[in-house]
Amino acid sequence: MLLRVSLETPVVPVIFRHRLSDIIKYYADAGAVATAVPHSENAAKFFTFNLAFSRDYSQKGRITLAEGHDVYDTIFLVPQGNESKLYISNPDETFIRNLAAGIDSAESLKLSINDQMFVDGRELDYPVKEVSLLSKPPEQDNSSEILLHTHSPMLLESGKKNKPIIPDIEDSASTITVSNEQYSERLEIISSLRIFSFTGRYPRKSLIFEPVNMRKTVIKHTLERFRNKTGKSLMMLTGVTGTFKMKGDMEDIQLLTEMGFGIRTTQGFGMAGAARGA
Repeated sequence: MLLRVSLETPVVPVIFRHRLSDIIKYYADAGAVATAVPHSENAAKFFTFNLAFSRDYSQKGRITLAEGHDVYDTIFLVPQGNESKLYISNPDETFIRNLAAGIDSAESLKLSINDQMFVDGRELDYPVKEVSLLSKPPEQDNSSEILLHTHSPMLLESGKKNKPIIPDIEDSASTITVSNEQYSERLEIISSLRIFSFTGRYPRKSLIFEPVNMRKTVIKHTLERFRNKTGKSLMMLTGVTGTFKMKGDMEDIQLLTEMGFGIRTTQGFGMAGAARGA
């Protein structure tokens, strides 16, 4: 199930996913209290999200991630009147309905909390304009493949060394490039485990990934446990964005579309939807 939240976001720092992840979990729990219809304990493991906003105007600014962790980096200036859209999906319908109830009761989403998430010393407070539950796309009858496009970067790591990997999509291979078959096999392993965790069964058919028009991307990210462990402010994550094809059972692919592809999905990665014209 998919939720769309319309927000006023005059300033968006390049590092924001970690706070939105916390906010989503908070309001899902708050909504469960308000509706008195609790979602399952594992439901918070199966959401993904993406914040869609105008990136036409940007400048450099001081982003306070936490006390002692200031970075001078890109901030996006969203023109007045341009609403940003926060999309959150989860195959657990109760989780999404509770999240909608929780956010609908809030006047704004506050990214700033305690000593965290300020831009040039200013709080980040995003007024909520509208909360909408969106219907699932109709299932494709007798189809065993679908063309998808990423809405947020897809991340994947090798099984042995937890090293980031990307498919063979560039003219010059890098140290993290693997064959498309190897990438597909690793994605299938991760996806199968996630489907089993949610449904209690494994995929009905093999899941096959094929890149169509993709590129490598590097994302700046942060987590409190990372900062505490390393003393560093930022981690650099490497993933892919663009159009890809998934083959397999359509019900399984729909589950993956709602929970996200790859790893770190609840941190705002791996969200995808049907490509235009598909």
